[in-house]
Amino acid sequence: MRVGVLFVVACLSAALVQSATFGAYFANWAQYRPSPYTYKASNLQSIIRRVDQIYYGFVYFCPPAGTNPLPYWAVPPYGNCNDAIEYQLLSVEPADAQFIPQIVQMKSTNPNLKVILSIGGWNFPSNYFSKLAASSTATQKFINSSLAWLSQYKADGIDLDWEFPCSPPRSDPVEISCTDFRTVNDAGGKCPDDTTNIVNLLKAIKAAFGTKYLLTFASQAAKSNEDRMNVGGASQYVDMWHVMTYDYTVSDITDNATMSPNAPLYNPVGGLQMSINNTINDYLAAGVPASKLMVGIPYYGHTWYQPSLVGTTNWQKFGNNGVVQGKCCGPFKTTYGAQPGQGSSQCGTMMYSEIQAAKPTYYYDSTTKSAIGFWSSTGADSYTSSGTWLTYNDKTSVTDITNWAKTKNLAGVFIFDTSMDSIANGQFSYELTNTIADALGGH
Repeated sequence: MRVGVLFVVACLSAALVQSATFGAYFANWAQYRPSPYTYKASNLQSIIRRVDQIYYGFVYFCPPAGTNPLPYWAVPPYGNCNDAIEYQLLSVEPADAQFIPQIVQMKSTNPNLKVILSIGGWNFPSNYFSKLAASSTATQKFINSSLAWLSQYKADGIDLDWEFPCSPPRSDPVEISCTDFRTVNDAGGKCPDDTTNIVNLLKAIKAAFGTKYLLTFASQAAKSNEDRMNVGGASQYVDMWHVMTYDYTVSDITDNATMSPNAPLYNPVGGLQMSINNTINDYLAAGVPASKLMVGIPYYGHTWYQPSLVGTTNWQKFGNNGVVQGKCCGPFKTTYGAQPGQGSSQCGTMMYSEIQAAKPTYYYDSTTKSAIGFWSSTGADSYTSSGTWLTYNDKTSVTDITNWAKTKNLAGVFIFDTSMDSIANGQFSYELTNTIADALGGH
């Protein structure tokens, strides 16, 4: 009898593990990175059996009628928007027409794979989403276009990346290269309207999609933003929330010298008092079912510069302040971000593959379940400067986060993004992806 009970428990545990979803964002701009960091749809083939969902990022939609001037991506050579096609989905990368079908065709390798079009992103104006959600006519235009795209590409749903309802106005630089910048001009959202309208938007989309297509949402990790999104009220219309439990702190801004973890499972000693655990508990308290929560795991870390830590052990903690290094480009030069990664070319950011190439001295912070790296001399990549400090998530960290998500009976985990995973001998070796898949039960 005792053996039988144990057998039943084991079977139930195995079923629970296997039901966990593993999602991954694909970045369509990674095709422009230099070798060996260049990344295209074909690079997914070696891990396509190990993931359940691919979120193709990013697709845009044409601005609301009357927008003047149009953003750079809405006019040639990127897009060709006008008032007559407002709210119609839009490719801003020519390779989308090739990449999306390539990924969809990978269902022949993994029949359970879902390919989801991610719409929006950080560089897409929140104001456009706000106007979309405020109008039933605009919403219907968006729905019709989404259905047409899903049918054309044989995709399985959409992922709304509205960053974020009720957001303030902003004007942010977008780095194309170290000498070429664009600007995101965003009039911001509108409160309290966005909080109500987001529910109406999601309700209308889900009604049109039914059970045929998935509707997911890339959602915020800060409690004030969660509340403005009305996550509790909107959950009945969302299949999954992709909670962006990363970028709790960043360095590529002018008002953040404090070195804090990028994606801590628990609050750090020193640094910003936010964490994955806090965020997910907030969602649960708001009434979001655990079965609709996906925890986000980043495949990149944030860097600061503080040469005074060389020769000490103080780098093994959070809460120190960095100094301006001045090695970033253009408007980012005066931020606290350390020099851009060689492959990502992004101020204050290093992909996991870049971290491996530079080989920092390593410390694992058992409180936050995250890694700290530091260079007391020039990195093994002959590029990363002495005095560079890094917070990131390594194989131990992603295992701890994944196992925690399982103990909370959450829907699963997702990563951002596949192009940043490990490289060995010039090929993507996917150490982090394989580690997560193993922790989820051998996807």
